[in-house]
Amino acid sequence: MTLLPSNVSDVPKVSYSMPTLDLVFDVNKNVKIMRHHGHSLNSLEVPPEQSTLLFSAPIIESKIVVSGTKLMLTARGGNSQHLVRELEAPKVDLKTIVKSTFEISLGYPSPAKKAYFFGSIICKYNGEITTLTNCMIKKTETEAILLFKKQGEENFTSMGYVVESDYFDDTLVYSAKNTTKHLSTSEAHLLIYDTLKETGASDLTLKQAGTTQFRKNILADFNELFWQGNAQAPPENLTNTTDLNKKIDALKSEVTTRTENLTREKMIKHLKQFPLMIKYMNKKWQNDVNLLLELAPLDPSVLQFANGKALLEILKKLPPSEKYLKFINEEAKEDEEVVIALLNHNTFNVDYCTDKNKSNPRIMLTAIAKSDFIFPAASTSLKSNEEFLLKCIEVKPTTFKHMSEEARSNPLLIKAAISQDETLEKYVGISAKGSLEGL
Repeated sequence: MTLLPSNVSDVPKVSYSMPTLDLVFDVNKNVKIMRHHGHSLNSLEVPPEQSTLLFSAPIIESKIVVSGTKLMLTARGGNSQHLVRELEAPKVDLKTIVKSTFEISLGYPSPAKKAYFFGSIICKYNGEITTLTNCMIKKTETEAILLFKKQGEENFTSMGYVVESDYFDDTLVYSAKNTTKHLSTSEAHLLIYDTLKETGASDLTLKQAGTTQFRKNILADFNELFWQGNAQAPPENLTNTTDLNKKIDALKSEVTTRTENLTREKMIKHLKQFPLMIKYMNKKWQNDVNLLLELAPLDPSVLQFANGKALLEILKKLPPSEKYLKFINEEAKEDEEVVIALLNHNTFNVDYCTDKNKSNPRIMLTAIAKSDFIFPAASTSLKSNEEFLLKCIEVKPTTFKHMSEEARSNPLLIKAAISQDETLEKYVGISAKGSLEGL
């Protein structure tokens, strides 16, 4: 495991499961080498044996040419966005690139926000070498998205990816779902600009890191490098955060106006194409239980837009195979009833409990009653609280074996545990073993 640290304090640190260094092509290092030797920067040639592109700088104006059959993207440093003019990888399938890029990061409990923007990608798509334009690969705590426009087609294509497995180790296994070729221009532009805003560091953070020009630079270069003269590109240049926010607000208004009068049946059909577009709908749709029930099995991250009452209704009808707590919004995570319902739904949701949740006796006892393995997740204050420990033993006697040496030497706790399960005697603390007969 190699840790690639950020030099920006509030950008989440992420560990990457990296291939050996001889398989990594350091994009920015090679740009510096070529510039130093006076070579043309029009094209960067990646040796066929190097299958990982490592980025650090936010903007790459060169075309990157990959001759190998495998490719994944990763990054280091404080930049959470990377804008690349062109990627040419004719032997690599697009879905392989995206899946490998999502799965390379093993942050726990959730990876840092990251977005890659490509003006164009030449790669295999559906078995054929294809030119794709305006490609965006986005990964946040709740979303994993691929967006692109196939040459010659009017609409954008977007694929939502979901985690299929993350129970037994840090490995995240992603699969593509919800493919659509019906994302309108305004919807696609909204996703792109909203991602620019969401994955970018704050103005204060950039100033503290000494990179105040970063946002201005990426916005100034976006039209040239990403849109590349596309006739459907927004005509105006964005030069600052205010411009970006105004553009996002205008696109949101356009998207919601076009859909606000749809019937539920038509809205379900529309959103099934790409469930996460619900984030741009009004609250009526975001808290429509029947609508969310249709969308959640396709992409559980839609639950982040529901309030507590809607969530409680939805959970009654969803299968318990998913850790839904990681998707819900911060307000819902503070709702004790919602968190308890989620833990009853799937105990492994404890992985995504907040520190406040883990200090709540009722919440933790709900989880511990289902599995004693949950006990270590409780806060330090609870694990040293005798009253809480007695209740743990009451609801799940085997919790005793996970307690501290001090707790397992406490006569009151020993008596409570052994009275319910004599086999727990072997877990009694060393300092108390000689006094068991008197208990």
